[in-house]
Amino acid sequence: MDTSTIQFRPYDATDVCHASAIPPSRTDPQLIAACLEKDQDAWRELIDRYSPLVLSIPRRNGLGPEAAEEVAQETFAQLVKSLPALRNQEGLPKWLMTTAFRYTLRAKRRRAATTGLDRAPMAALEPEDVTRWEQRQRINEALRSIGDRCRDLLIALYTAPDRPSYDLIAKQFDMPRGSIGPTRSRCLKKLLDALHHLPTDTSTENKSSTLSGGDAATHLSRDTDART
Repeated sequence: MDTSTIQFRPYDATDVCHASAIPPSRTDPQLIAACLEKDQDAWRELIDRYSPLVLSIPRRNGLGPEAAEEVAQETFAQLVKSLPALRNQEGLPKWLMTTAFRYTLRAKRRRAATTGLDRAPMAALEPEDVTRWEQRQRINEALRSIGDRCRDLLIALYTAPDRPSYDLIAKQFDMPRGSIGPTRSRCLKKLLDALHHLPTDTSTENKSSTLSGGDAATHLSRDTDART
């Protein structure tokens, strides 16, 4: 796999659960299995899924877009080499973040050596970063399973950057304004039920990343009732 030709999906610091962030239907282990069979579509899907996560590491540490993409290229090139030996496939997000952190540190040291600039310390790679990403992935996986209309309604209500009013939502979904609240409640219940039925990793490393229904509501929640 030649990662030098990959177009990375841009990093958006506010990207939590937008429609464009919902990953395709294959799980990480399924994607990894396909990648090991030299499935080029699987590689593109894997890179598209995780490029925002990888790019977030250099961008948070002061590297510009071009330098951040170089870090991403190096990270995914290393993944190509390391994937056959990757034992904990569910731990791929942590592996990518750790690898991107290492390449970011190298990039900052190179820049400091040549320019005398960029001697600021690296932002620590916190376990919460991995947990937050895994929670987002679980929410996205649950959203895929609740049907297009409920998924699209929740995305419009909770993640649209322009926070549309109920009037706009009613027009967009061709539904009475007064039915938005009850429909939202039913869709949230479907989402929480879907989260409860998702398989969980029972390993010690990933127990803390299991997302409860209440957590999902917190992640999605905005004060929609205050809209006019």
